[in-house]
Amino acid sequence: MEKISIIIPVYQVAQYLAACIESCLNQSYQHLEVILVDDGSPDESLRICEHYRQRDSRVRIVCTKNQGISRARNKGIQVASGDYIAFVDSDDTIAPDYLQHLYQSIKQTHSEVAVGSFYRIDDQNVYYFISRRSDLEQAKLERTYTPHEFFQARKHPLINRNFEFLWGKLFKKELFDLVECPTKRVLAEDAYTTWKLYAQARQIVFVNRDEYCYRLHTGSVTGRKDSPSLIALRAHVLKAREEQVAMEAAADLPISSGGQAQDMLTQLILAAAAGDSRERYQVRNAKYLQQVIGRFHRTVSRSDSTN
Repeated sequence: MEKISIIIPVYQVAQYLAACIESCLNQSYQHLEVILVDDGSPDESLRICEHYRQRDSRVRIVCTKNQGISRARNKGIQVASGDYIAFVDSDDTIAPDYLQHLYQSIKQTHSEVAVGSFYRIDDQNVYYFISRRSDLEQAKLERTYTPHEFFQARKHPLINRNFEFLWGKLFKKELFDLVECPTKRVLAEDAYTTWKLYAQARQIVFVNRDEYCYRLHTGSVTGRKDSPSLIALRAHVLKAREEQVAMEAAADLPISSGGQAQDMLTQLILAAAAGDSRERYQVRNAKYLQQVIGRFHRTVSRSDSTN
C-alpha cells in the first residue's frame, strides 16, 4: 500500500492544532505519516505536537527557527517518506474520507494530482459552501484534465476557487523534484507553486467533494476585504499569474484563461513587455522549462487530437 505524507506547518495555532491533527490521524486511509513542522512557534503548539507523537507512531516532528510557511513546507517535503504529498494548514481540518477519495481518484484515472474542493468556516462558526454534487454543471467538471485543459478550465468559478491553494489536493511526490515553495515570497506562496506542479503532471483529476474545512479568521489577511495586506496579496497573485503566462508564451503554447482580473494582466504582459518577460523567465527557469515544456507540448497535442 502506498504511503501518503501529510505536511502541516505549525506556528501559533495552539487553539486549533489538536483538532487538525486528530482529523488527519482519523482518516479512513490509514497508511500515512503526519509531519508537523514547528516553525519556531512561541505558544503551546510544540507541546501539543509532542503529545500526539507519543500517542501515534505515524506522527513526526521537525523543529526549525521561524522562517515562514514556505520554508516549513519545503522542510516537510525533504523529510517526507510517502509516495504522495498532502498539505493541511494547522488551523484547518479534513473529513474522515478526504484522503481516501483523493487517492482513489488518482489511482482510478492514472493521474498525478487530485484537486478537491473545500468549505469555509468563520469565527462565528458560519459555514460557506461552494460545491454542490447535485449541480449538473459542476458534475461535468469532475473529470480528468491535461495541464493545459486544467488551466483553461479555470474560467469556471468552481475550478478557479480551488486552483491556487496547496492544501485541498494530493500530489505525486515526484512532482516536487523540480519545484519548491518560494522562500523569498511572504504572500501568495501557493499561487507561485501550484501551477508549476500542474504543469509537470501528465494528468489531473478534479474531485468535487468539499471535504477540506478552511478556517477563515476575521483578523487574517483574507478576512479583511480592503486591508493593505489583502491588496498586496492580490498583487502577488497577479505576479504569479505573470510567471505562468510567461512560461506558456516561452513554450509557444496557447495562453490559458485565469479569470477576468488575471486576463487583463495577461493582455498587458503580452502587449507591452511580453518579450522581456519571456526572456527573463526562460533564463531564470531554464532547468524547469527544459523538463516541462516538452511534456506540456505533448499534453496539448494530445488534447487537440481528441477534440
